[in-house]
Amino acid sequence: KITSIDNSIAAENTIKLKNIEEGYKAAIGAANTAIAQRSYTQAKDFLQKALTLKPRDPYATSKTNEVEGLIAEQQKQLEQNKQLVKQYNEAIAAADKMYTDRDFVNSRIGFNKALQYKPGDAYANQKILSIENILAAESANKQKKADEAFAVAMNSGSNALLAKNYTAA
Repeated sequence: KITSIDNSIAAENTIKLKNIEEGYKAAIGAANTAIAQRSYTQAKDFLQKALTLKPRDPYATSKTNEVEGLIAEQQKQLEQNKQLVKQYNEAIAAADKMYTDRDFVNSRIGFNKALQYKPGDAYANQKILSIENILAAESANKQKKADEAFAVAMNSGSNALLAKNYTAA
């Protein structure tokens, strides 16, 4: 009868160990999947579950440490991204104000600064193109006025020469 009880206890222990091993493998597998998907917080939860099944397991412990490092790096990256977004928004707001105030040269500098925080940004690029078109039109208009003033002066000077009015010429 004692042998029967011993066999029964051994069978129960074997089933418990098998269940622990299956749970551990499932938790580790889920953790590895979560790591591959960059879901580090979820991976850490699965690794903690594996460690409750097998406390002080070297693999689960080292993976937990690795995941904690990845979580810290991910948090750092999120903070950096938040800072870049903040700086971008500030640069855009300042550049938009200068654009509205028709300070196109400084506005273009502001939009270029925004592109440092968010390279290839369509809004900033569109505004820079708009500013370049405005500045080109203003420059062409100034040149046209200067050419017209020159023509008037030359015509006036020529007429004065013809009239032999050398002081006015």
